[in-house]
Amino acid sequence: LLLNTRQLYGTKKWVRFPIAFVIIGGIGALIMFSSVDDTPPEPGQQKSYFEQTLTWELRTKVWKCVAHIHSEQGLIVSGFGYDETKNKLVACYEQQIKETNKKEQFITSRYNTHNQFVDIYFNWGIVALALFLLFLGVVFIKNRKQFMPTAFLIVLVSYCMVENVFHRQIGSYYLGFVLIVMLIRNQLSENKAEKEVE
Repeated sequence: LLLNTRQLYGTKKWVRFPIAFVIIGGIGALIMFSSVDDTPPEPGQQKSYFEQTLTWELRTKVWKCVAHIHSEQGLIVSGFGYDETKNKLVACYEQQIKETNKKEQFITSRYNTHNQFVDIYFNWGIVALALFLLFLGVVFIKNRKQFMPTAFLIVLVSYCMVENVFHRQIGSYYLGFVLIVMLIRNQLSENKAEKEVE
C-alpha cells in the first residue's frame, strides 16, 4: 500500500497499476485463505502453530458479530456507549460461536470491535463517526501533496481498520505522533513559503 502510494509521488507512473494489482490481489488472497471455519477440531487433533497465532480468525469472528449487531439495530444515531457495546458483542459471541473453548475465550476476554471506525460508530453513533471521517479527510486534503504525511495517514487508517487505537495508551501516542509530524511538515512548508516571499 505504501509502495503504491510512493509511486503517486514518483516519476515512474506506469508502475502504479501493476503494484496496485499485486497489493489488491495479495489482500484478497489473505482474506480468502485466512478465514478459518468454525467447526470444532476432531478429538486429539492439534492446530498448527500458524493456526494458533492467526489473529485474523479472531477479527473475522468479531466482525461477523459486528455485522450481526448492525443488521439488528439499523442506523445507530446516538451510540450504545462503551459498556453496552461490549455487552452486545459478548451476547453475540454466546449465540454465534459454536466451539465451546473458543466461545469461552471470547466471552472471558470480552473482545472489542477490532476496528476503530466501528468502535466510534457503536459507542457514539453516526454523527461522531462522520466527524472523525471528516477530520481524516481534512488532514488528507491538507497533506496530499507530500508523501511522508500521506504515508503516515495511510498507516494510521490501515491500523484503525484492524484495531481499536484509542483503547490503548500506545495507540493514542501513535495518533499524536502522526498528527505532530503532519503539523510540523505543514508549518515548515508555510515558513519556507514566507521566507521566499520576503
